[in-house]
Order: sequence, then structure tokens, then C-alpha cells
Amino acid sequence: MSATYIYDGTYEGLMTCLAEVLKKQEEPDDIVFFQDFTPSLFSREVTVETKKRKAESFLLFVKNKMGKDTLRNIMKCFLSDVPGKGMMIYDYVKLGIEKGKNLDLFLSDERVSKIHTLSMRVGREAHRMKGLLRFKELFDGVYYARLYTDHFILPLIAPFFAGRLADRCWIIHDYKRSRAAFYNKRAIRIAQLERENVPLLSSEEIECQMLWKRYFQKIAVPGRYNPRLQRQFIPKKYWRDLVEVEESIVQGKRSAE
Repeated sequence: MSATYIYDGTYEGLMTCLAEVLKKQEEPDDIVFFQDFTPSLFSREVTVETKKRKAESFLLFVKNKMGKDTLRNIMKCFLSDVPGKGMMIYDYVKLGIEKGKNLDLFLSDERVSKIHTLSMRVGREAHRMKGLLRFKELFDGVYYARLYTDHFILPLIAPFFAGRLADRCWIIHDYKRSRAAFYNKRAIRIAQLERENVPLLSSEEIECQMLWKRYFQKIAVPGRYNPRLQRQFIPKKYWRDLVEVEESIVQGKRSAE
């Protein structure tokens, strides 16, 4: 009977799991995060314990055998929020063992094209949020930014903001997944942060937001109100944390009426 391999949800856990499966040369039924696992009468369960050294050794093997681009694609696919990514990565790596550093040239192969498409989606969203993310000052002087994204991009964008805002302490909160990147001017730490634990804004931040909204109301041109173009530049799913958007849209609608 074939098996479903279960890992703890971490990147190291998945890499340990892949190393274990490929070592056994057994075709798995599935490779899943334990929270997504559904028992089956037709597949035995194999829970793989995460081993950091084994994961690092496997990643080094992939890098030497298939190249850095393959590693980046695997990481971005792991950070995606799509079902079945464990098996997608397994199929990709298994083909890579055969093709070596030519793996990513086989774009007509579904095992490669799926990973490339997903990697681009995750990378595109991370790039977009580098320009859209808005920080707000909290009462204790820490800067806070909230985001709602399709994929878990904190590991991709946190180093960028650590370089851009190196002299400030900040928090980037993935509100959808209750995870956050914390930066203390020295290092980045990603940990759990529940929605109800968000601190209050500073009085200066509240005043600044009021002035910013008023500014957008004043410069709004009723005849040029174009929500379709707004959605083209900034998808509506990212609007909820843009201070000016709600007010400017309301103002435009009222003026148009």
C-alpha cells in the first residue's frame, strides 16, 4: 500500500519529507501539511519528523544538481497558498534529478510549467507589496503595516524592508494568516500574531491620516473619477489598508452624482 507523507508545515519539514520519500524511491499518494491531512482507508500515513541537518543537506543537493533558480522556484512554490503544492514540488524535484541543471528549460513539461507559473505569481505579489505596503506609527514608536495577500510572502519582503527601514523597529502583519515579521534594528523574526493583539496608533499617526484623507478629498477631480483604472493600477483586494482610497472613492462618487 502506498503512503501519504505528512510534515509539520515548515520549509525544513517539507525538505526533510522530500528527502525521505526520494530516498525510499516510493511513489507517494500525497505530501501534505498535517493540518490539511484527511485520513484514507486506501493509503497509510507516514509522519516525517523535521530534521534541520537533513533538510539543509537536501537543499545543498538540489542546488548542486539543479541550480539556484530551481531552489528559488521551490521556495516560492512552498510559500504559495495553493492545494497540492507538496506533490507539485516532489514531481518537479524528481524530474530535476533526471534532467539536472537543464530542468527549467523543459517549459513544455507540466511538472515544470506549473512550478514556474506559481513561482511567478508569488514573486509578482511580493514585488507589488514592496510598493503598496503602508506603515503606521504605533503609540510606542514602532511602525506597523498590515497586509492581506493571496500567498505567504513575509519571508520574501521582510529583508527588503529591513534594508529600507534599517533604523526603525517595525512589524509587518499578515492579517489573513495571523503571522508577522518583527524587526528590532538587528534581526528579523517571523512569529504568530493574532488579529486582536494589534496595538493602538499614536495620536500623531491619527492626525496625519486625517490630513492625508483631507488632502485627497481636495485634489479629487470629479470628471476624472475612474474606479476601473484604479483597480487596474491597484487591485481592489489591496485597498483596505490604503488610507486615502476609501475617502477619495466616496468623494468621487458623490461628486459624480
